[in-house]
Amino acid sequence: ELFLNQLIKFNKSITTSTTTELHPIPDWSIMIIGYAIFIWGQLPCTWAPTPDTLYSAWMYLLYFLFLRIQMNNKNKVMFVYLGMVLGLAFLTKPFANIFIIFFLVFIFFIHNDFKQSLIHAGITLLALLLLIGPYILALSNYKGYFTLGETIKVNYLVRVNKIKGLTHWQGECNSKTTNCHKIGKPKHPTKKTISNPNTYRFDGVFKNATLPTWYDPSYWYEGATPYFNFKNHFRAFKNYKVRTKALFTAPNEGLFILISFLVFLYSGKRIKLYLINLSNYLYLFIPTAFIITIIAFCYNTPRYTGPFLPIFWLSLFSAIRLPALNNKDLAKKVKIATFLVLIVLLINGFTMLEYIYNNQKPYYPHKEVAQHLKKIGITKGDKVARLESTLKVDWARLAKVKIIAEVDSSLPKDHRKAKQSKFWKATKDKQTKILRAFKTAGAIVAVSQAAPESATEQRWERINETKFYIYDLRK
Repeated sequence: ELFLNQLIKFNKSITTSTTTELHPIPDWSIMIIGYAIFIWGQLPCTWAPTPDTLYSAWMYLLYFLFLRIQMNNKNKVMFVYLGMVLGLAFLTKPFANIFIIFFLVFIFFIHNDFKQSLIHAGITLLALLLLIGPYILALSNYKGYFTLGETIKVNYLVRVNKIKGLTHWQGECNSKTTNCHKIGKPKHPTKKTISNPNTYRFDGVFKNATLPTWYDPSYWYEGATPYFNFKNHFRAFKNYKVRTKALFTAPNEGLFILISFLVFLYSGKRIKLYLINLSNYLYLFIPTAFIITIIAFCYNTPRYTGPFLPIFWLSLFSAIRLPALNNKDLAKKVKIATFLVLIVLLINGFTMLEYIYNNQKPYYPHKEVAQHLKKIGITKGDKVARLESTLKVDWARLAKVKIIAEVDSSLPKDHRKAKQSKFWKATKDKQTKILRAFKTAGAIVAVSQAAPESATEQRWERINETKFYIYDLRK
């Protein structure tokens, strides 16, 4: 709301004497377009309690400040605010450090006066460093070398260099990895105790962490060096187009937005003037286009592009100028073009209602599992093992236990669909060997999120009506 209202004010402020007969898209229309695209682009950011929602808020606030500064509000305090918002974005999501320099460079183009540009960029940088400096010093001290964060490095290794992701990387590469020797080997990988199914232990590290393998992923990837690989970047871009199908021309919401934009552009009938006018929105258009491109060529997920798609499209719509709307034919086109984007809002609205309806009683057994562990004498800090390597370990957090060993076996995203661990496909002898390895590692119980009914014949106990099973290693 803050950003969108400021954008509307900005649209009106840049109507020059040469275009007095032309007007921006009407306020009511740009509001509908803005909110429709906002819900379309932003909704994927809010599906889970991740930093992405907060990060999106900083981005809208950042672009709001850019618009204020462009409207000749070049008070030094504005640049302090700008630095603080950049710092908050960095602390919320280290991904921000990719384009912080990009924004600092943009400040130089706000003024024609180089001295003023230098002063304002310096103020922004100083405010930024004062906010993030203590974090960087603490992190660098913890890692033993200077670092702004390891998140980008780890994601690049996994998403672009295509080494084993999430957990238990032992130095191997998959078939899509080229020049595997350039990556190196992990300095302290998890300890592989059994093969087929692969079973690992990781006790003795991050003693207060519920799940040590995910407490600090950079620790387990230490020793790996990312390297540039154009082929994999291009492959990531191809996957981006296949996965999203939403940015420009795909047969879904993105297509409605594109058609609406073209109708507005045609109604203005002055393409050359539009391109000139677009230069007033480069502070919105170029950074967002740059960030979307970076995401597209590395690893796309809708929650990464959340705030950038609405700002990108709104900058394109805002640069359009129309004749006075007293022409009935033109007024009709504006309504049609606006309605096309409104369809996006309706589609997302119905999709959201459908999701809520289908998930009225979500499968969430973790509280019952934690209560059962407490009932059988498992207390805070006790060591446990599990048969899956999913990142969802709410039961362990609620019980305040520590996972120290596991079978490397994933689960489906929908945990209501029981997909059994590789453990259950192994022979009885191998299963016994794995359970013995858990006990040797120090675990006192083993937990499975899905098991066959026959598991109860092997001393596995089902926890109430959940799909969780437990094996007491103390017996």
